Amino acid sequence: MSKLKANLLAVCFLLSIGSILGQGTIRGTITDGDTGESLIGASVVVKGTTIGSVANVQGEFELEVDQNPPILLVVKFLGYSPKEVTVNFGESRL
Repeated sequence: MSKLKANLLAVCFLLSIGSILGQGTIRGTITDGDTGESLIGASVVVKGTTIGSVANVQGEFELEVDQNPPILLVVKFLGYSPKEVTVNFGESRL
């Protein structure tokens, strides 16, 4: 069984928001914070909603959101502690 790590996920997000409609896309890559390996199949959900996505083989995901920033994302992967990440307009790396 793998050892759980305290510093689990390094998450990179790109946020582009439609200024009038409050709609946009959040794109990112989910990687292990220690090894830099992609976390294939990690889930990303907008907290308190059913809006979510799963990372592909490169650890990349994409979410369509209908709310204005800040947006709180919850990232989960088997064997890791969940991580909450706040995304604000114009941030490209977290």
